[in-house]
Amino acid sequence: MRRSRRAFYGRTSTEGLVAAHQEIMAEAEGLEFDQAFIDAGIVGGKVPFQGRPQARRLLGYLGEGDELIVRALDRLGHNMADLSNTVRTFLARGVTIRTVIGSLVFRGGSSGGAVDRIQNELLVALLSHFAEIEPEGGLAARAAGIKRTRQTQPQKYRGKAPSFDAGKLVEVRRLIAEGRPMAHIAKMTGLQRGTIYRIKGEPEWADRLVRKWSD
Repeated sequence: MRRSRRAFYGRTSTEGLVAAHQEIMAEAEGLEFDQAFIDAGIVGGKVPFQGRPQARRLLGYLGEGDELIVRALDRLGHNMADLSNTVRTFLARGVTIRTVIGSLVFRGGSSGGAVDRIQNELLVALLSHFAEIEPEGGLAARAAGIKRTRQTQPQKYRGKAPSFDAGKLVEVRRLIAEGRPMAHIAKMTGLQRGTIYRIKGEPEWADRLVRKWSD
């Protein structure tokens, strides 16, 4: 029967000292480990856990009765769904997860008692719940941000700028009133024929667009 393993996993968006700092934090808390797996240069929000080179090695390294040490649970996923899946995978394999921040311990497999199993089920349930509401929450936050920006900086949400301004609109209407051919008006103003036809047929639309972009 092999000796239980203890591994530290870290993920940083830059190389070098930041990763070493995470290991130092773990050691300062008295958390010793046999091997460290550091995915450096990985932006957490973009790369899922199992898409990281050292994370894949870690998954092959730890098994029943082993322990995983991380700075915080957020190191184990690029979003809530990925985090939930990673935690579930390790616990199902019998791996205990221990965090440096908060000193949280989640015992996997048969090593934990009834209380640990209830705690783990609650953790996974909470992570799964947040994974479901995360996209909706992100969209809601984005919508709220857009709404606020529209109120405070309306010029940012005016849509695509029109190909004509107030002066060119006056010129187009003058040429139309003079009975000039559309091809001639297009050449004189540099506007597309479709735009000229719409200015002629939808004067209110043209006036509204000019006002919107002249504020």
